[in-house]
Amino acid sequence: MSNFGLKIINQNGPDTMLDSSCTMCCILGICDSYPKKTGIYVPYGYEYYVHYTNGCDFNFKYIEDADTGPGTGLSGVCDAASYLDENRQVILTKGEHSCGESDYYDTLCIVIGYPLHSPVNGMGISFTGGNNFFSINDASLCAPVVFKGEVTLLPDNNGWSPESINPLLNFKNSVVFVYCDNPNISIGIFRLRRYDQNRGIYAFDANGNAYKNKVKIKVVVFSKQLIKKSQYGLQIFNNNGNPVYDSSSGVLINPQMYSFGRIRMRQFVAIPDIKRPMFIPTSIGGSVDLDHYSGDVKLVGLSSNGFCLAPSFTCLNYLKWTVRSKAFFISGRPIMVLDAENYFKF
Repeated sequence: MSNFGLKIINQNGPDTMLDSSCTMCCILGICDSYPKKTGIYVPYGYEYYVHYTNGCDFNFKYIEDADTGPGTGLSGVCDAASYLDENRQVILTKGEHSCGESDYYDTLCIVIGYPLHSPVNGMGISFTGGNNFFSINDASLCAPVVFKGEVTLLPDNNGWSPESINPLLNFKNSVVFVYCDNPNISIGIFRLRRYDQNRGIYAFDANGNAYKNKVKIKVVVFSKQLIKKSQYGLQIFNNNGNPVYDSSSGVLINPQMYSFGRIRMRQFVAIPDIKRPMFIPTSIGGSVDLDHYSGDVKLVGLSSNGFCLAPSFTCLNYLKWTVRSKAFFISGRPIMVLDAENYFKF
């Protein structure tokens, strides 16, 4: 964040310098993940980011092996990717590591949009680099910060979800960024059962096992809702006269993209322009190590030491009656990272 702009004094958290690094998180749409046209369009002047609750995974099936007999074996590697077509429609496709039966797997896609450097057309507040609020035509897409604070991940079967703070919130209408400073754990999101509707955020050790102790993390939750006017402070309205910013609500500040495709497991790296990185829990890779009898399947999530992030195993699953299958990859798909110092006092 720059040293120039409009300073917003916050009661809970650091003051916000409202400048061109500040923008509004907009949830443009939600869909299942498999290669297709989504019907979700990104407005001109917006950047976009597709968050996958499970960005990478594997598919398995029953295989007849002539040498060792039948068993469960790897049938597909799933690596999600997306692009915009000529009409700025979000198209879901397969990433570079996808192979085999990889058309469908268990994940949910949330398409996030955020305006950048839009001209004010003679109205609004102008910052160096542009005003990122005036161009929001549809105020119903706005997803301001609805909660920020410390939560506890318990060593049980429920995980943590935004429903814990508000029963109306869930992973289908909210985006949750997490901050952790314990390098010995990884943070991931998954379902206990494949067809269970309830996802949860869990802590894991470096080998992907469920962590057996309580873990305190900080979370920032963005959720789609109409901007409510506070009694005091600043509001910004769009060209239609609808509020698209209120100083009582948090905004998306300085989002950065980073790819871990060339980073080794447990190699902690600093994220450019970010001091204390926050990320949305997801899987960025995976590992399959099956022999002729049994083996492990793991996903790759992220670990943080408070200042750097590293790929680290999550969601260890032990399989029996298997056939030999080996795979490992870390996706090159960039993930969105925020700076916790813009949301919390340290």
